[in-house]
Amino acid sequence: MKIDITEIAGKESAIMEISTIVNRMDLEHEILGVTLESDINMTIKLTYIKGYIFVIGQLSGLYLTNCHRCLKELGGTYDVTIEEKFALVSERTDDESYPYEGHFIDVSSLLIDNILLSFPTTILCEEECKGLCPKCGNNFNIKQCTCETQEIDLRMEKLKDYFKK
Repeated sequence: MKIDITEIAGKESAIMEISTIVNRMDLEHEILGVTLESDINMTIKLTYIKGYIFVIGQLSGLYLTNCHRCLKELGGTYDVTIEEKFALVSERTDDESYPYEGHFIDVSSLLIDNILLSFPTTILCEEECKGLCPKCGNNFNIKQCTCETQEIDLRMEKLKDYFKK
């Protein structure tokens, strides 16, 4: 999603406010197993200061994913606070800012990055989720199975006979 910054570019301390809905189909639809279920509500304030465009605001919407242990479908809302900056490509000296050229900034990467980083690395249906049996796929949250789940480490196979002597 490109934003025209003509009215603030080059004007020290100029501010521009935007409140809009970003079509989720304009971004990557699935972000590491998390599907955006609604369009993104975006409210941001852009400020031009010393060659940078500072972006501060909120992103919110609905998501759908699966529990990392038992694969149960989960959904909910996300509400993300963003504080980022853009720098002209020709003057960009760090990796902490997003690049822009001319009188437009593309906030697509900023949206994806901030939404992605707002989710934990492991999403669980509940803190005590027991997961699935690695042999038969049984959901341990519902019932136990009779599968033998003890794994044998082939590197230590010879040592198990050592104590039998």
